[in-house]
Amino acid sequence: MSGGNSAKVALRDQVLTARNRLSLAERAEATQGLSDQVFSTPEVVTAATVAAYVSVGSEPGTAVTLSNLWHSGIMPVSPCSSSR
Repeated sequence: MSGGNSAKVALRDQVLTARNRLSLAERAEATQGLSDQVFSTPEVVTAATVAAYVSVGSEPGTAVTLSNLWHSGIMPVSPCSSSR
């Protein structure tokens, strides 16, 4: 493994470990912060459609953001994949 790849893997491991250690309250705060940030972006609040990511695992939740987009009349779209 090259030096750049091993540094990237180490950083990813540190971020995942820190994220997995968040309490439920801290995750809820991160989720709300994410939604607040999205809705403070002029390009989002004036858009008809916004591409969005659906969170998984211990990632900050995106359900609040997706719901708020929908209820604001903004169509959230997200990629999907299928296993074969």
